Amino acid sequence: MAAEKALMFCETLMENFPGADKNKYVYTFTPVCQNVLTATRIGFFLAMIACNALMWTCFTKALRLSATTLEATIINTAANFLFTAVYGQVFFGETVTRLWWLGTALIMAGLSLMHKAEDDAIEARLIENAKKKKK
Repeated sequence: MAAEKALMFCETLMENFPGADKNKYVYTFTPVCQNVLTATRIGFFLAMIACNALMWTCFTKALRLSATTLEATIINTAANFLFTAVYGQVFFGETVTRLWWLGTALIMAGLSLMHKAEDDAIEARLIENAKKKKK
């Protein structure tokens, strides 16, 4: 989508250069615009690779730091759902249904329950260790 807009922008820009043929078909592929289109596609492809590398780096760090792999996986999935919806609406004008938001809210509620249970378990272990040290 962005590559097409870059191509249209390039063609419009080329039409307005001095000496341009005003009778030419509006969106023909000129060599300059074809190069702009190729550069745009390569740029977005490299951005996709960089974003995926960053996501995998964060995910593997989360796996190391989490108490369970399930916790890291669920947090990663929930973040993926949430950011996909927000970015889709902001950048591409996508519409997300209420049912989708309800599902995302349930995932977030499940995450909060999971973290609460983990916090309670950690607190219980700390209290138990404190009691053992007193004896």
